Amino acid sequence: MSGTVHDARNQRLLDHVHALLARAETFLWPKKSEIDEDSHCFFIFKTYPGNLSNKQKKDWAELQATALSPFASGDFYYHLSGTGLHLWVSQSKLKGIPETALQVALDDGEYLLAGKHHLYRQVWENGIMKESVILPDGTDLKLPKRVIDNSAAWAVRGQLKESLKSVKFWVSIASCWFFASLLWTLVGSVTVFTQNNVALSQINKLDPLVSDFLIQQTELENHNNTVNLINIWQSESGYLPESIGIVAERINAFGNWQLKEIVWQETQLSLQIDTRDIDIAALVTDLESLSSVKSVGIKPYGNSGDFSLEVFFGE
Repeated sequence: MSGTVHDARNQRLLDHVHALLARAETFLWPKKSEIDEDSHCFFIFKTYPGNLSNKQKKDWAELQATALSPFASGDFYYHLSGTGLHLWVSQSKLKGIPETALQVALDDGEYLLAGKHHLYRQVWENGIMKESVILPDGTDLKLPKRVIDNSAAWAVRGQLKESLKSVKFWVSIASCWFFASLLWTLVGSVTVFTQNNVALSQINKLDPLVSDFLIQQTELENHNNTVNLINIWQSESGYLPESIGIVAERINAFGNWQLKEIVWQETQLSLQIDTRDIDIAALVTDLESLSSVKSVGIKPYGNSGDFSLEVFFGE
């Protein structure tokens, strides 16, 4: 029971795929095949003999069409389904595709269908036509008669289906995808390169302005720090003015120098100074000789010639 349900689902899925392909075929190639509604065709269905490749099926179908046609000057049309060969044989030259090959697929069962000039009895199974016989006029089979619907062909070798089976088609698709990806990559690279050049040009234009602004900003910050330190001297703990005066007086005795930064915390005075040609060792010894100085430390700081002088005053 489960196998039957599974087969039914697969068939519905297959029918849905065929319907989608038929719609795509109609959209891509809207021109319909010419319908032969006049020729008297004999229909033959034969299953494939074992497992054949697609090329073997086509070769086998050509042989069957030639062997099964009894008319020396006749004509034939065939369709290869998933099950077997569907062959239409005509005594005269066909004027197009037989109308029963261009009709819509029917549900399983037996049908009586009226074409333009012929009356057909057909048997359908799993979406394919197994039998199709032209009946004499006036035949009564106790079956409801319906008119052939040619809105969608069930047995036409559509260009889309043939293309999907072709290696050339997939090679073309892969080539198009490759060149589209390559073009996209090239366009992206050119865009990034152009944007990078524009950005560098803007940076080069702004760099002098920004550099001058940063220098001015640094000078302003240093100036503000010095002004703020001078303004809060009186509120600092310890004796900052006196301590700076003592240290500055001692440094002046050794030569020219330049003060760059002052830090005062509790009883520690830190000065960043440019010592020029001052004898650092003699300066440290001189400061340590002061009775108000507890200890002296000095170390290089930043640029060559700059030193951080740390003087600790006693309580």
